[in-house]
Amino acid sequence: MSGGWYTWSDLQAQLNRIETKLNTVITKETAMAVDLAGLTAEVARNTTVEQSVVALVNALAAQIAAFPPSSDPATQAALDGLKSTLSQNDDAIAAAVVANTSTPPPTSMKR
Repeated sequence: MSGGWYTWSDLQAQLNRIETKLNTVITKETAMAVDLAGLTAEVARNTTVEQSVVALVNALAAQIAAFPPSSDPATQAALDGLKSTLSQNDDAIAAAVVANTSTPPPTSMKR
């Protein structure tokens, strides 16, 4: 710039800087979109897995609950132990799901 006026080379350099910054933004936006698609797929997969685990635990609990009471104390104790273990597993799964869904999102993104 000379005397308050911009030369063509000044304008060309400024346009080149703007274009470089714009390309950087576009590249980062594309990478972020890919990351978001991957994260969305992972969340869907985890949801399916969690639902499968819950269904499995519920089915096992139903099968054990359907057993008639046993006259053998050892057998009844084993059945009671299985019911207790399933209940504890349900609680652990529920706690893990709550812990992984109640975390607040980050307040800022790194650039």
